[in-house]
Amino acid sequence: MRQQFVRWGNSLARRATNAYAKDLNVTDGSEAELSIENGRLAAAPVPPTPVYDLDELLAGITDENIHAEVSTGAAVGEESA
Repeated sequence: MRQQFVRWGNSLARRATNAYAKDLNVTDGSEAELSIENGRLAAAPVPPTPVYDLDELLAGITDENIHAEVSTGAAVGEESA
């Protein structure tokens, strides 16, 4: 599909058709990594950064999945004072 670049402020922009967006599973505000590969512009979607909730993570700790204490060696400074 041949399309044009258009002026957007001081930059040039290219819109993605709905069909491309759907195939790439991207929506308004999604991020992409752009690169030039063999003289061609390539765009790859960047997965969203996961958001973690501390209380939810701590609730997932059980007697079966908690690890044992880990030794980091003897104190070497004033940390045990």
